[in-house]
Amino acid sequence: LGVTGQPLNDSYTLKFMEDQLIQLSLPLDDFRVAWCGGTSNVMGGTSYAAPIVTALAVLLLETWPTATPLELKAMLVQLAKEGLDLTEFLVSSGVIEGEVGSQA
Repeated sequence: LGVTGQPLNDSYTLKFMEDQLIQLSLPLDDFRVAWCGGTSNVMGGTSYAAPIVTALAVLLLETWPTATPLELKAMLVQLAKEGLDLTEFLVSSGVIEGEVGSQA
């Protein structure tokens, strides 16, 4: 299951891209992140999107510890098809700062 970053639109919504080699996308291109010394920096891309989706997979496995890799993929794809908004998760975990729309 491939994951890529996309430009930020109006929310941090997990998206499913059918018939693509990379099937999941998360808008984490050019967003502001907490940085060393209390500053912030604009970062983004697959290097940020993939770990976030991995964290989501870990949370799913915590709830369904006997899920097979194929079942886990199906859960992630279903969440993406439903347009799971990860904004609150990203802010509360300190990955992004502030509110949606103030990242760039």
